[in-house]
Amino acid sequence: MTTNFRDSIKGEFATDSRFSIDLRPWGASFILWVDHSNYSKIVQTSRFAFMFAGNVAVIDQWKNAIRAAESDPNAVIWNTLAVN
Repeated sequence: MTTNFRDSIKGEFATDSRFSIDLRPWGASFILWVDHSNYSKIVQTSRFAFMFAGNVAVIDQWKNAIRAAESDPNAVIWNTLAVN
């Protein structure tokens, strides 16, 4: 679960640093979570800032693509990125 906060009037937003995984499909009877990780779900460019929630592998893919596009706007084929 991720908590995202956006104040459009002030132009501010924040996310938590929690990640979780449901272990019930593997026979465990619980959900494991890590709170206060050092992983940022926000990436900022010279013109924009983006905040994410979801699968960390997908977030990484998007963060890397955004950084690549900052250097070369034609470097990324956006419709090939995962959206899960």
